[in-house]
Order: sequence, then structure tokens, then C-alpha cells
Amino acid sequence: AQRKPDMENFLPVIVSAQISAEMKKETIKAQTIIARSNMQRQKKEGKNLAQILKENGDGRDFLRAFFSGEDGIYKKAAKETNGMVITWRGEVKLTPWHKASAGKTRSGEEAFGDKAYTYLKSVDSSEDKNYPGYLKTVEIQDGQLSGKLKVQKRDNAGYVMELLNGKTLLEGESFASGMGLDSSNFSLQK
Repeated sequence: AQRKPDMENFLPVIVSAQISAEMKKETIKAQTIIARSNMQRQKKEGKNLAQILKENGDGRDFLRAFFSGEDGIYKKAAKETNGMVITWRGEVKLTPWHKASAGKTRSGEEAFGDKAYTYLKSVDSSEDKNYPGYLKTVEIQDGQLSGKLKVQKRDNAGYVMELLNGKTLLEGESFASGMGLDSSNFSLQK
């Protein structure tokens, strides 16, 4: 008889790619619940194990976890939170996460531009400003962009929604990703 792979066995590997083993045990357990919730949601959406693993890390993450010997804390967190998921109105929903915010989390409606995500509320997370690497400078060389950059619109948490490059309107998340920024909460300075 052929056995189907149990997604729970992959959970410690996924979480190890998302959060450091040096974090507090309760933090790792919370991240494990978030990862399990997202895996269940993806499975419910019809995604197979390979698709879920690809969305939650890359092959290097999995190889590193298998050979590092650091997976004990992640296995323990998975065991201690066995079966726990985050639900809203009885359903497992999208559960985004981040290592640090800009001092305030984003509302789901603003971040995704859709009322379906109103369950994700903006909250204060000002302690994130103490996170190592909170502030980062990225230089853009003259001539890399065709026009003058100007932020047009920010959401209530300060993340750039739209900016102008000359006369071209750009979407904040896409710009941040294309420029290698960790977040769309950025400032411009010449």
C-alpha cells in the first residue's frame, strides 16, 4: 500500500526556513501554528504538497534543515502545537506574517485591496523598531530609473501604495520587490 506524505512531517522544515532556532520557544510555537494554518488553507485550495512546499521555502531551506541538526526545537514546537490552527469564523484563512513591521501592522483590506481580508486588523507593533536590521539603506544608481521618484499614496500604517517615476504610476509592493527592498514601507532621499 502506498502512503501519502503527512504534511505535518514537513512543518518543522518549513518553520526552520521562516524563523531562527534562537528565537524564544513560544515564538517558534506561534510561527508553527501560523505555518500549519497556511498549509491547511493551501491544501483546501487544492494545492498539492510540492506546490505548498515551493510556496513556503526553497530547496536550500529544506536541505539545510535536514542536515543542520537544529530541527529539534522545530519538531518539539510541532508536537506541542499538534493540530492547532488559526481560524476566523470557523475557517482557516490567509495568515500573513513578517519578522518585523515598521511599528504598525497593515490592515488586510489595505494590504490586499480587498474587503475579504477585513479580519486582518492593523495593530501597534512599535517594539519591532528594536529588531536588528530594522532600518536599511538601499542605494539606487543615477540612471537606473527614467524619471524623478515621488511617493503618491501611503496606507494608514505608512506603507507605500503608489509612487510616480516621472509620469509613470508604480505600485508600492512591486517597486519594493523589484528594488530588493524588504518592505514597501520606505522613504526616498536624494
